[in-house]
Amino acid sequence: ATPVFYEWAVGVDMPGQGIPGLRPNDGHVKWHANGLLTHAVYTLADGEHLLPDVRYRFFVRAWYNATHFAVFASDGIEVHEPLVLAAD
Repeated sequence: ATPVFYEWAVGVDMPGQGIPGLRPNDGHVKWHANGLLTHAVYTLADGEHLLPDVRYRFFVRAWYNATHFAVFASDGIEVHEPLVLAAD
């Protein structure tokens, strides 16, 4: 079957909780509508940063009709050291 609609979200793996999933800090998953586009970009807001030793994953929910969907997840990325930017 071909998807008729895509949504995406960003989530994290929590240490000691084996199964990766959508676990944002505020406890609420924010799915973003993406129509039929097969790409998306997530940008952190000013003042936000990735935390060290947390695995961040990108999730896609592919809808096949109004009631059937599948969720796919990236392997994720992990930051081991804070990024320091030099000011000009």
